Amino acid sequence: MAWKKQLALPDGKVVALRDLSRKDSPKELADFINSFLKEKAYLRINRKISVAEEKAWIRSRLKGMKKGNIIHLHLECKGKLVGVVDAERGEYKHHGNVFLGITILPPFRSKGLGEFALRELIARAKSEMKPKNIYLTVYTDNKKAIRLYRKLGFVRHHVLKNWINHYGRYLDEEFYILKR
Repeated sequence: MAWKKQLALPDGKVVALRDLSRKDSPKELADFINSFLKEKAYLRINRKISVAEEKAWIRSRLKGMKKGNIIHLHLECKGKLVGVVDAERGEYKHHGNVFLGITILPPFRSKGLGEFALRELIARAKSEMKPKNIYLTVYTDNKKAIRLYRKLGFVRHHVLKNWINHYGRYLDEEFYILKR
């Protein structure tokens, strides 16, 4: 049976957290990611992703999951993708480090979903990947995300000044490491 957890949100909606599957729609994933371009969200992408690119990306993620180097989880509400969290093991000499990522649609933010998803992801990463370090990065302007990461036990390790070109404006990128 596939891994799955659920969370009831304060508004009564139920969100399921589950593993990425080969049955997932590349179009739905491309539409999900591309929706963040309109709001100029704090993501690393800065252009539309094609369905073909997403299809290849899904294949590579599934391959990494099979090898135990990736945990990729979807958050769904009523069958609709509303968020993604993932953990990815570093390569070569970085093999003992695991990088986390999180992306949630605006209507589902500030409802406890990010905390729920990251807590589950961290627990699985510790259990399945056994990393020396778990870390993530965040743009300095993303204050809500920073508050969440600190609440979960992440501490700022260092800052790369003027590192990310976010729609023509260079922002600092902060690196956080999990201390708990």
